[in-house]
Amino acid sequence: MKISKRLSIAAEDPFWEHWEVCRAMFDDSPELEAKAVFEWMCREYPGSYQEGQLRTFQRRVRQWRALMGLPAIKKSSHQLRFPAFKKRSNRLENR
Repeated sequence: MKISKRLSIAAEDPFWEHWEVCRAMFDDSPELEAKAVFEWMCREYPGSYQEGQLRTFQRRVRQWRALMGLPAIKKSSHQLRFPAFKKRSNRLENR
């Protein structure tokens, strides 16, 4: 059976090379958000990661936390606001 090129590309883990370092950071500071660690990796290993990989890394961290039985990190209150949506809803209420 021949594996398609697309499947083999999708199966590669772009974070494998530095995952142990990331895992150690999460072990030492469980409150760290995946975005902060990803930004650190981008600075520490320039050219290895692209901005578009952030969401993939966040999913990887969420899955790892679930497998380890760790609680998910709650987003801080400023991350939960949607000002553009709020402004629009206010306009609709004033009609």
